[in-house]
Amino acid sequence: MEHIDHLLSAYIDNELSEHKRTEVERHLQACPYCMKLYEDLASMSHQLVTAYENLSLPDHLTDKVMDAIYEKEAEYKAETFPPLFSYTTLRWGALSSIFLLLFLNGFLIFVVGTIFSFTPISILLHLFHGLLTVIMAIPYLSTVMCVVSIILIGISLWSLRRLLNGKRVEFV
Repeated sequence: MEHIDHLLSAYIDNELSEHKRTEVERHLQACPYCMKLYEDLASMSHQLVTAYENLSLPDHLTDKVMDAIYEKEAEYKAETFPPLFSYTTLRWGALSSIFLLLFLNGFLIFVVGTIFSFTPISILLHLFHGLLTVIMAIPYLSTVMCVVSIILIGISLWSLRRLLNGKRVEFV
């Protein structure tokens, strides 16, 4: 005879179909081992339900827990996620990029141009200078894209925060 101990919890919680329920009841009448296991499980289930019903919680516990979660979340964000780009960092980055561009362009035009004054080399030098100017503009384009992306993310986060702060979730 095969035991039905894997079905007893569902039987106690009334989760079985009518057919399975009938099979379990027939088996419990014939098998003392499963009947003892059923009585033990039913007793534990009753004790848990009784303990849960007698449990009393303070009225404002949910509000206090949610406030503590919001505070911890704010502390975590303040400690873990400093701003990626500050005004000072962007300003110094832009200034150093401008000075680097001016230095490299001035170096190429003045030093190399005076050494090689031959016309085909001068043409190649000007083409190289134009290529270098385009390449040097790439960091500015990526910086502008980063700044615009950060602004859009900031606006999205601000909007999301206003939306979430406007509607607090309450657990019943």
